[in-house]
Amino acid sequence: MQPAGIVVGTPVDPPDTVIRLQREVNELVCVEMPESFYGVGQFYVDFSQVSDQEVNELLDRAFQEDREQATPAVM
Repeated sequence: MQPAGIVVGTPVDPPDTVIRLQREVNELVCVEMPESFYGVGQFYVDFSQVSDQEVNELLDRAFQEDREQATPAVM
């Protein structure tokens, strides 16, 4: 699709992942890079799983909201 650039933002990643990602993107923002990293869930109070159905519903809702904002109101 020929993007002008790729920017990635993450709240937390291990340092080796950050190094690998930096090679693939134009800009990478990572808030924390702890040396002791076992999984993303260790940095959240609640990191419960999300069902595929919930993800699809959220994506559908976001798509619909985006379309509504892009469509000018008819008066």
